[in-house]
Amino acid sequence: MKKKHKVSSKNKIKILKIEKKELSLKYKKILIKIEKLNKEILEKKINIKKNLERNIKRLNLEIENSYKFSLEKIILDVIPILDSLEIAIKLKNNIKNIIVKNFLIELENVLESFIKILSKFKIFEIKEINVKFNPNIHQAISVSYSKKIANDLVINIVQKGYLLYDRLLRPAMVVVNKKLN
Repeated sequence: MKKKHKVSSKNKIKILKIEKKELSLKYKKILIKIEKLNKEILEKKINIKKNLERNIKRLNLEIENSYKFSLEKIILDVIPILDSLEIAIKLKNNIKNIIVKNFLIELENVLESFIKILSKFKIFEIKEINVKFNPNIHQAISVSYSKKIANDLVINIVQKGYLLYDRLLRPAMVVVNKKLN
């Protein structure tokens, strides 16, 4: 028969204390690992949220711009028609025939309706005179020289320009004054 080794109570307590310390140390290491993983997960959540917000913002801006500027090509095709209407309407004062004159008055009403529709869709005419020349919206096609008028002032619009929101569709063709000294 084999002899059984008896472990004393003191030794059992020592062994249990050692095992307890080892388990406690393992537990602390696991807690530290869990805390580290939780931090990583939180950082990843924050990064994912930031990326998602940035992508949503970018997509919303793209959608907004697509909506805003979807009319651009159509309007660029309509602008020459508006120019033709304006030229025809300018002739009405020189026309003696009442039928033709009335027709031109009706054309003027059509043009005004067009302009109202354009402004409804945030398309604005560049037609102001006596304003400082702005190369972002004006194209100088002629220069006038005068001592009485301020330098770089738009004194005549040869052809209206158009803006769609803040995007230039066509610059206004203008005459600019250069002041003589």
